[in-house]
Amino acid sequence: GYYNLGLALRQKGDVNGAIAQLRQAKKLYPNSPETNYNLGILLQQKGDTAGAIVQYREALKVNPKYAEAHYNLGTALLIQGKPEEAIAQLREALKINKEYANAMYALGAAQARLGKKQEAIESFVQAQALFNKQKNPQWAKNCEQQIQKLRAAK
Repeated sequence: GYYNLGLALRQKGDVNGAIAQLRQAKKLYPNSPETNYNLGILLQQKGDTAGAIVQYREALKVNPKYAEAHYNLGTALLIQGKPEEAIAQLREALKINKEYANAMYALGAAQARLGKKQEAIESFVQAQALFNKQKNPQWAKNCEQQIQKLRAAK
């Protein structure tokens, strides 16, 4: 159907084609959180953060336990300069999945943006532990850099 074709086009790098197919899928199945979520990702790739936020919120209306949608909504809100709202969404994602390293990292970034230095360091330390556990040395190193930067900041 439209949904699978949309995902196939996305893999090929045809973002506009994928968006068109997922919009068709959405007309047929308006209550599919996956369709909204994937449409949100594509819109965000195109730089339409506001449009992506709408899609993530729609996905969460249908499935409030969709950790990835909470995470993506949180990062989109952070891009929009809304760190408080971002933190609320990232905490929801972490409530659903305590091992969500990317959400923990983004939480640290949002806290740092609000000047909550100590909280941010704690989040990055936790994210680093999760990334190490998941054998992801690149992101563990990113965490270390953030921690050093925050500790050096006056």
